Amino acid sequence: MPPFHLLKLYTLICGVIVPYIGIVNGEKAIENSPSGGYAPIKEDCPADFKININYTAIMSEGEASYVQEKASNSVQGWAEYLTRANLTDFDVADFLSQATSTEGNALAGKTLPNIGFAASGGGHRAMLYSASILAAFDGRDSDARDSRTGGILQLMNYISGLSGGAWMLGSWAAADFPDFQSMQNSSWKLTGDERYIKMEIGQEYPAISTDIKRKKHAGFPVSVVERFLLIILCRTAFVTLADIIANQTDPRKFAISLWGRFVAGKLIDAPNEAQKVLFTSIKETKAYQAREVPFPILIAVSRSGQSLTLDSAIYEFTPEDFSVSHPGLNSSIPMKYLGTRPPTLADDDPECVEGFDNIGFVLGLTSNIFTTRDSSGGSNSVWSKITHTLGTQSIYEGLVPNPFQGFGESNTFPDHDTDTLMLADGGFAGEKLPLFPLIHRNLDVIFASDASVDGGTHPLSEEGGYPNGTSLYMTYLKTQQPQYHGYRFPEIPNALNGTFAERGYNKRPTFFGCNATPETPIVVYLPNYFVVAPTNMTTRKITFTDEQIKGFFRNGHAIATQALSKLQNGENGTKGNQTLTSVDWPSCLACALIDRQNTRNGKERTPQCQQCFQNYCG
Repeated sequence: MPPFHLLKLYTLICGVIVPYIGIVNGEKAIENSPSGGYAPIKEDCPADFKININYTAIMSEGEASYVQEKASNSVQGWAEYLTRANLTDFDVADFLSQATSTEGNALAGKTLPNIGFAASGGGHRAMLYSASILAAFDGRDSDARDSRTGGILQLMNYISGLSGGAWMLGSWAAADFPDFQSMQNSSWKLTGDERYIKMEIGQEYPAISTDIKRKKHAGFPVSVVERFLLIILCRTAFVTLADIIANQTDPRKFAISLWGRFVAGKLIDAPNEAQKVLFTSIKETKAYQAREVPFPILIAVSRSGQSLTLDSAIYEFTPEDFSVSHPGLNSSIPMKYLGTRPPTLADDDPECVEGFDNIGFVLGLTSNIFTTRDSSGGSNSVWSKITHTLGTQSIYEGLVPNPFQGFGESNTFPDHDTDTLMLADGGFAGEKLPLFPLIHRNLDVIFASDASVDGGTHPLSEEGGYPNGTSLYMTYLKTQQPQYHGYRFPEIPNALNGTFAERGYNKRPTFFGCNATPETPIVVYLPNYFVVAPTNMTTRKITFTDEQIKGFFRNGHAIATQALSKLQNGENGTKGNQTLTSVDWPSCLACALIDRQNTRNGKERTPQCQQCFQNYCG
């Protein structure tokens, strides 16, 4: 006879209508797990294996090579984009002359602008919003080209994602970075009302549980993320009471599995629940190998103590490396060896772990805010009842053996003495925009795509909303702490006391850092706000109508291009030239992108760009 609280839990869950969510229909995800399954393996470390340490910056040889080749491939793209931008008193050939003077001289941040994009957290709302902005910057999109913003995506060297932004970035990368119109039409099937909680499908889960148990029996830590990570990828996701009972699942650990079934279901197109797909599999995609796309970075924060703060260590997942980014330590190991402990702590010949970087595991721990206990919706809310049934744990982390244990100084690096990292959604620490990875890479321009919900609302409440600048302001506050001296970030108006919103920066694009030192990036802030369609759904919303999804892309196009979409009145609407703020927006955006490089080239701002900065600078 099953325990009463599990029967109660089953009743609660089955009272919820959970949708069928479609899989990614881009390229098939590449399977290259060394074990042939989900469990990692241990092998002798290669002779050249080491922990890469740089106390001031972070960039491995693999990343540096990627960005260098990406910049070299983008020279023609810069010429085409700047020609379309209609800049006056500006010579495109002269601007690019240093980059084209000799072979190999196209260097990001030296002879070419170095641009990045930060996709905020905020569930599927943030996933769709960041995708809509990128679609409006995609040179493959005809509307984007017509709006003179198309091509910017292809010029970006970096893109970072957190939580919902990580879903967008991870699934996009695994599908070989297709155009977002294709993903909207055939990949992210967020519509439908089919219940997928069925008691009779329990036989599908022993195999999944076996995969996770194999990892545990191989000697690796198994976290609450584990039960989520395979389900987020599986072909059909079901929650069954039979599974919980048969596998003696700790009900407290069931929260993240429940969340995974609620949120995604099918983000990766691969057989057998994508158990063989690694985050490093992204390196094998055609677009990545051709250096055609921005270098992807997913982030999580470490909870070394009982709380998460702005000083919590940030950990980065890229196809090349697993890194820590903190004033006390900047260090990395190849992502291939995620799960490996420091060789200096080994009792005998060091062993390296391979296959720990299952892509679902990475997506899960970078977005596990959905596994928190949420009481904001009241004691009668479904989510509140479920979390109270599951247990009292407040945060459910992903567990990763700490490869940096013993490095740095114990009084400056929070995880110096930590054996196993407890990694969580970056939004827990107050920064819902993953800006810090881009700041310490010394970019010229950072697009901040903000679809968070600010103003004191619990991130998983039933209330939706739009950002008020708090996420951006929190990063500014972080860089003002003494230990972050030297990290360049522009001054941001106070969002906590309402100054940011009073100036209207949360309802229009704004350039921050226009008149800061040349080493400080210009932040192009693109907040989610209403233009032609409502996009303020609650963070925990996982079902959307076709019209709502189209609304995201219409609204995002309007924000990114500052021109009303031809779809604003539906498919039969006509495309006009009506603008939201200024007919010069595409040119002004180009002014922001070239500004730091112009300074390096010894050029003054043109009168056109001076006027643009007067109009758009915060």
